[in-house]
Amino acid sequence: MWHPVFVRAQAADLGLDDVGSAFRATRNHPFGGPEDSAWAAGQGMIGRVTRPETVRYYRTPRTMAYPHGRLLATREGRLLVLAADGWVTLGRHLPSGVEPLDREQAERWCRTEDVDLAWLDAVPHPTR
Repeated sequence: MWHPVFVRAQAADLGLDDVGSAFRATRNHPFGGPEDSAWAAGQGMIGRVTRPETVRYYRTPRTMAYPHGRLLATREGRLLVLAADGWVTLGRHLPSGVEPLDREQAERWCRTEDVDLAWLDAVPHPTR
């Protein structure tokens, strides 16, 4: 419920003649924005925000032992490496020189290394 004094002050500030116009101009935004604002369009105060990826993939630099690098993943702040028998927890900090990969690049790495793509979906949640 809007306080009448506030609405009249808004009307005066906006240069509107009547209180109804001021109410229509401010009702869709908690801070008095116009009706066609992002807030009124259902996009929130900062526009459309997507959720962060739950798993991010990285590739280590190439070495003689691993000519295509190793596949790393982070989930909930934990760093894991894909070993021959599955994901192994390494800690929390990325080593220097890692290259971020998107899902498609991680799949390409798996095909190059002849690793089952199902491992990309099997990154475990860290135990506390």
